[in-house]
Amino acid sequence: MLMETRSDSARIPWQTIPAMLAENLARHPYKTAVVDGATRLSFAGLQQRMYLAAAEIRAQGLSPGDVVAFWAPNSWQWVVGVVACWWCGCVVAPVPARGRILDALPILQATRAKLLFTSSIAEHGNCPEQITRYLSEHGSELKHVCPDLETIVDVSGQYRPEAFDVVAFAAFAQSIAVPDEVSPARVSALDVCEILFTSGSTGAPKGVLRRHDQVLGNRWSSSIRRGFKAEDVLLAISEFSHTLGLNGTLLRGLLLGATLVLSRNRNPQELAVLMHSEGVTAISAAPSLFCSLLKQRIDSVSVCQHLRLASIGSARIPPELVRELLEVGVDSVVSGYGMTECDSIASAGLTENAEVVATTVGRLEEGFEIQITDAEGCAVPSGLCGEPGVPEYQRPAHCGGWGGRLVSFGRYRALDQ
Repeated sequence: MLMETRSDSARIPWQTIPAMLAENLARHPYKTAVVDGATRLSFAGLQQRMYLAAAEIRAQGLSPGDVVAFWAPNSWQWVVGVVACWWCGCVVAPVPARGRILDALPILQATRAKLLFTSSIAEHGNCPEQITRYLSEHGSELKHVCPDLETIVDVSGQYRPEAFDVVAFAAFAQSIAVPDEVSPARVSALDVCEILFTSGSTGAPKGVLRRHDQVLGNRWSSSIRRGFKAEDVLLAISEFSHTLGLNGTLLRGLLLGATLVLSRNRNPQELAVLMHSEGVTAISAAPSLFCSLLKQRIDSVSVCQHLRLASIGSARIPPELVRELLEVGVDSVVSGYGMTECDSIASAGLTENAEVVATTVGRLEEGFEIQITDAEGCAVPSGLCGEPGVPEYQRPAHCGGWGGRLVSFGRYRALDQ
């Protein structure tokens, strides 16, 4: 059983995302906020486009608490759209970027999304076209399939289906005229800011409601523990539809005032060139990406040598990977574990040695309590695994409550709290 409590509010600079955006976007006006290919947005530029998009969102009739879905690959438009939604107090509901129409529809229907940001140019195909094809095949109309969906925005701006109206993103955030400051919505720390859907590994995907205080507190404390800084240039490669991409990269960059470098290309050679040209200093990713990057050289030098921080998110991390990253010149290698329901649950931060990083998922983040039970629902003593019959490598990280010990997956050793 995992229970998330409210973090110590005194240690978190903000209680809501709009409050954080109001301070951070104005604090670093000339610093680069987002790099997406040839497009570069400063924090001031991001703020201006946020105002434009927020004004249009309100003109569409959306109010705080209304749901806005995102079904598109990572892009600077994704960033502008999500900050505008949060600024308006709307709830963000990402759809897996590689998902098909049958993945998207249940989320649109379950969340009763009123606005959808999508793309006619995506790795998995034209999203609006998929909707058109689905309606045609089922002889239906959009208002019958998704009765709450009022507006569809194409971030690519290149598709005009006949079955329903699609607004080009230019109508939201690319106008030359910048409106007067758009005031942020009045939301509380306990209001929901996002609905993230699980992968469905134990059944149908389930929507997880995340509050402002939970998301901010979790990412603030984990960022500090793992050593991320405002001076960092973060490589954003995980999909924003996943908690690692949305909260662990996009939101983290905004929290710290760091620069986000977006890449939809996972080719190691092209990633290495991008990292070198943009001066990437920190990456949060799975072990497989770091294994690929370690093989890349630019001017006979490992591209990882220029990294300040490598944050590896995985239940199992090969010890040799940690050692090799440190040997090639990465300043700090940290690790952590989380899930859709709770974001970052545990992490091994800067104060841990390489062995701890490689063989454990670290210590509990602030605001969590974990209890492991047996098949009958009774708590087991610290250091013992629950759920008898479950293969050792599938057993979750567990801890005997505050002051107990965190035991990571399978063969990994216990780490005292």
